[in-house]
Amino acid sequence: MAFNIEDGVLKKYIQEEGVKDVVIPDGVSVIEAYAFYRCKGIETVSMPNSVTRIGQCAFEWCSNMKKIKFSESLTHIEVYAFEECRNLTSIIIPQSIEEIGFGAFRNCIRLADISVPADFIGFSSRAFENTRWEKKYPDDFVIINDLLYRYKGNEKSINIPDSIKIIGQYALAFSDIESVTVSGCVDEIKDSAFCGCKKLVSVTLPDSIKKINMSTFYNCESLEKINLPDSIEEIGFEAFNGCRKLSDIKLPKNLKVVDSRAFKDTAWLKNGDSEFLIIDSVLSAYRGNKKVVDIPEGVTVIGDAAFEDCNDITEVRMSDKITRIGNGAFSGCTALETIELSKNLKIIGHAVFRDCHALKEISIPESVTEMGNIVFENCEELTSIKLSTNIDQIGKQIFYGHAPELCVFVENECFAAKYARRHKVKCQILESI
Repeated sequence: MAFNIEDGVLKKYIQEEGVKDVVIPDGVSVIEAYAFYRCKGIETVSMPNSVTRIGQCAFEWCSNMKKIKFSESLTHIEVYAFEECRNLTSIIIPQSIEEIGFGAFRNCIRLADISVPADFIGFSSRAFENTRWEKKYPDDFVIINDLLYRYKGNEKSINIPDSIKIIGQYALAFSDIESVTVSGCVDEIKDSAFCGCKKLVSVTLPDSIKKINMSTFYNCESLEKINLPDSIEEIGFEAFNGCRKLSDIKLPKNLKVVDSRAFKDTAWLKNGDSEFLIIDSVLSAYRGNKKVVDIPEGVTVIGDAAFEDCNDITEVRMSDKITRIGNGAFSGCTALETIELSKNLKIIGHAVFRDCHALKEISIPESVTEMGNIVFENCEELTSIKLSTNIDQIGKQIFYGHAPELCVFVENECFAAKYARRHKVKCQILESI
């Protein structure tokens, strides 16, 4: 058998005519992405116990493969690893497994018998999509070890059964449900569980939930009513983004973190009573429409995307208590002309001023030590930047799309000056002027 193996990584299998049974050599620890891609002559594969990871699409379109013996040390099966293995009928997942990736066994249309360890819940969504096992599962709620893997029913109003403890990633996504009541036995709802449920109007959550994960209700454009129990401590990235009809939200008493874009494009964010959404001194979102914005004294961090696409703002003034500006905080503020930064600011995240087309000059205080990637991307009118001499970390392409006449000013020869010159931006040392 022809194997290309380097340092324990099986990079490629060269298919030989007439060979149907493949035995992977002992000592291989990783089967790399696409290693057996479209090896249609293979019928069986046996792995040594040295294998710990199977890469993306590693056996995709091995359409005649009927049987596979997994390594007893296997921890990861990556995305699409066995997609379109159409003659595979049964699998036994070893006790060592930690994660099965998105679509790992998708379109294995004859796969009817799946054995997984009794305590394993590390399934990504669509792992067994369009398999015989999924289609013939005897209930609308497809459950694996207390995890709701998928809802495949047609009911408009559903109650999550008490036997479920975790609602899996994409478990009910893009379904036609209109209302859902989550059982008090559920203590976790994974990313994107209800995303794209465009007919979903009402959700009832139990007080066993502590976090609304990333994109959980993303683009549920008909959602009008949801209770957020006081047990919730964190609301994740884009959790309710695109829930346009969601106007009445009572934030939980124990809420500590609201991630970026959590309520973007909701009626509640647009029409809220208060101008700022502030959680534990973090300004998570701006809800006003003023041209000149004074950030409140109690704020110490401006969160990711807090002012994103606020096109009315022309001027921002910060108190000196602010120490960090999060990723994309002022991105898309196309009318922003002037910003007064905190004298105690230390960190400026990625893309903070991206697409601020009206910004002409800015002074970065000497307190700043770190700047992320593409901070000033597409600031075409920006011609003057005063940079801190204390900066010792600058990300990639912070001046990308800059005006030809852009000039960077620094107090003395420093890291920022060298960075500017390396990126072919004019730099002047103020002490020499």
